[in-house]
Amino acid sequence: MPGNLQDIPASVILTWPPPNYEHPNPQRTWIGPWVGVLQSVMTLMVGTRLWLRATQKAGKLGLDDVLLVPAFLSATMFSVVVIMSNRDYGTDRHIWLSGPSNMLHDCADTHLGTYRPSGELD
Repeated sequence: MPGNLQDIPASVILTWPPPNYEHPNPQRTWIGPWVGVLQSVMTLMVGTRLWLRATQKAGKLGLDDVLLVPAFLSATMFSVVVIMSNRDYGTDRHIWLSGPSNMLHDCADTHLGTYRPSGELD
């Protein structure tokens, strides 16, 4: 168990607003446009670099350019996952607005995210 957990008095809990499970207020609506802007800038920069190298206006294509392509594709896939998770899977709201029916699923997703591909915990 993590340390520094304190019991919250009932008087404090009673001052909290009631949860809105049906239509929660999204908190992070800015992530989709922000990722889109960053992805566009990255695509422009990578495309310009590869075009300059391919036409030999800024050197020849090299190992760094070969490694740049899989890194670019990985970053693009991650950008798509972030936008989809924000739009479709509820990462645009806080966990306490998830609702009791989704709590087990959300906790399992969070727990699985702590594993490395080798199966070890972070």
